[in-house]
Amino acid sequence: MIVPKKDFSGKHKNRVILKYKLNNSTSNSKNRIMEAVTMHNVKEDVIAMIQQMPDDVSLADIMAELYFRQKVDKGLAELDEEKGISHEEVKERMKKWLS
Repeated sequence: MIVPKKDFSGKHKNRVILKYKLNNSTSNSKNRIMEAVTMHNVKEDVIAMIQQMPDDVSLADIMAELYFRQKVDKGLAELDEEKGISHEEVKERMKKWLS
């Protein structure tokens, strides 16, 4: 049986290195490593977002899209942390505003 060689190029290589660093780090350095990885992913996401926009996009359009995505990501993170409110609670709050 032939066993294929592991491909440690690109993102896979980075994950292997990150996993090693996280397993062999103190908690403070783990936080710094995770922040760096998060920032790297943010940078890649922003670049991809801009590349998908039309060529005649304005700086204001880019800023508006970044703001929108930031707010959506924050809301999704809050939902993951169970900080959201129920649909029924939203209905109750809206009644107060609309009446």
